This record gives sequence, structure tokens and C-alpha cells, in this order.
Amino acid sequence: MAFQKILEFSNQVEAELLASILQERKIRHVIRQYANTALQGFFQNRFGWGWLEADEEDAAAIRETHADLRASAAGPQAEADRSDASEKD
Repeated sequence: MAFQKILEFSNQVEAELLASILQERKIRHVIRQYANTALQGFFQNRFGWGWLEADEEDAAAIRETHADLRASAAGPQAEADRSDASEKD
């Protein structure tokens, strides 16, 4: 099955963390980056660090894992803010 572009990364750390989690879960994927030495990072400045490709059947699990990773990186205050907002709805 051909890989599809699933999501984009803002930085290399985010990409490497998600890649390690996906490897543990044995989810096949490829991380690509926008770097181009000839253009001295032009595309990274414009589009972000890079992107992840994987089977479309794994897309939902990958997106959920990525969202969890970003939420945990935001810290406890961001989690409290999210829970306060959901209680108001």
C-alpha cells in the first residue's frame, strides 16, 4: 500500500518523538523534511520542518498520538485550560 502524507511537523524534536512512539507501536511510517541545502532552508522557513507519511489506515491513530504528544508538551496549565473550556460547553 502506498504511503500518504498524514501530518506536518513544526520542528525536528516533535518529529523524532513521534517517530519513536510509532516505532514502539510498530506503525510503519516515513519522516521527510523540507530541508534543501541548495536553498539554505527556504522551504523549512516557509512550510515547517517536515512531514510524516504512513498508510491511510493508520492515520487516525497517528493523528491522535500526535495530538496527545502536543498536549503533553504544552504542560499541565494547557491541560487545565482545555478541561475548563470543555466544562463550559
